Amino acid sequence: MAEFDWTRAPRPPRFLSRPVYARAVAHLALGERATRDLCMALAPRFTGPARACLEIQARDEDSHAAIYDAYLAALGGPAGEPHTPLPGIETLLRGAITPDDPVRALLAFNVLLEGEALGLQAGFATWLPCPLFRQINRRIARAEARHVAFGALVLPDLLAERTPAERAALRADLRALWHRAAERVLDAFPVPGLGAAKLRRRWVASRWARRSRALAAVGLDGGDGP
Repeated sequence: MAEFDWTRAPRPPRFLSRPVYARAVAHLALGERATRDLCMALAPRFTGPARACLEIQARDEDSHAAIYDAYLAALGGPAGEPHTPLPGIETLLRGAITPDDPVRALLAFNVLLEGEALGLQAGFATWLPCPLFRQINRRIARAEARHVAFGALVLPDLLAERTPAERAALRADLRALWHRAAERVLDAFPVPGLGAAKLRRRWVASRWARRSRALAAVGLDGGDGP
């Protein structure tokens, strides 16, 4: 963590109180640890490049959680550690834990969860004014992009072993999981300007279109609509 300038004091955005900002960062740390635990649980169920990628990602996620913890300490710490991830993220994490299909789990957290994490990192770069957090964000965003690249490396071969019918069923299952997660996010944290049902549906469709293309890129194609 020596690469970061810890002499800079954290600077919360004006539109968030320091405690609320700290809680948000604490949830980021929690999400990193939850993903680390999932990687560690999945790694023994794979061999070769897939296992190596998961082991590397687990170490990355652990490092990211420690970085967020250090930032929280500089910030003054949250008013109380969160014990469950944010709505929507929890839905994806729980949905990714599939005892009988590790490939489905890998798709759920690598393509769906990590893909959304990349979008969130890009948003942080725009929304948050804190120079120290932006420095941290750039470092973590590079690693998240590498994790998505892991999926692009190993998933096509794993999916090629499935029949077309199995791939179609898997895609439909992941689509339903993602939509449940998106609806939970909007219920808990209404996005400004998306109060109308039509606009909400349009936003969900737009977000799913990105994940749909990402699934297609690793070999899980299908014209399943918004």
